[in-house]
Amino acid sequence: MADTASSALPGTAVLVTGAARGIGMAIAEYLAKCGAKVVVTDVKANAEGIKTLTGHSELIVAAPLGDLTDDEFRKTLIQEGVKLAGSEGLRGLVNNAGVGLFTDLLEGTDPAEVQRCFDVNVAAPLRLAQIWAQGRVQHKLGGAVVNVSSQSSSVVIPAHTSYSVSKAAIDQVTRHLAVELGPHQIRSNAVKPTVVRTEMGRTAWPEGAPETKAMQLKIPLRRFAEPCEIASVVAFLLDDARSGMVNGACVPVDGGFLCCG
Repeated sequence: MADTASSALPGTAVLVTGAARGIGMAIAEYLAKCGAKVVVTDVKANAEGIKTLTGHSELIVAAPLGDLTDDEFRKTLIQEGVKLAGSEGLRGLVNNAGVGLFTDLLEGTDPAEVQRCFDVNVAAPLRLAQIWAQGRVQHKLGGAVVNVSSQSSSVVIPAHTSYSVSKAAIDQVTRHLAVELGPHQIRSNAVKPTVVRTEMGRTAWPEGAPETKAMQLKIPLRRFAEPCEIASVVAFLLDDARSGMVNGACVPVDGGFLCCG
């Protein structure tokens, strides 16, 4: 059970994207345990995962499902999310939805796949944050946004070119949001996980593969992260009572990996 003493999360509402599985599901469940009302979304293909998630807690409610690269859907998502959130609206936004693209540079990568990587990992969270923040500023309400980045935004990892560059971009988006929204009492931070034991993580780093073992040896803690370990840091960054002066930070949750870079 999450510690709720001296926490500002109970009673607040947070929108979490990409919540049907993996890190997103862990974030939603953790925030609900902290007493927050969690509004969740994902693509329509993952509707079953959202249905399962909302059954885990009465504090987790489903927003419309759809494609975050569609601007009309983004507007609808924020509008409906605010309605579901209640009187104080969505105080928090977690931009977790993302896609992986792990291909060798010389073997070539489909330009359409590269474009989608940037559309989902960069353009969508930037625009969603903009739409969300416009409403908060209009009503003179503060808030917090947390973007899910990656350790690969800071280092070169083979076969991660498009993914790494998209995550480096979201780090910079995080900083710009912090500077431009800070005067409105809206904070912006990011988490930079190492490999996390999710479906995406296992696809990129298969269990027992030589490259997986080599990667774990580069992490001082000699292991990959669990989804709940990312979720707890996200909750901290959303919590105004515990991280109210943290703004523009891109926080490694990587077992010390970036210390060795």
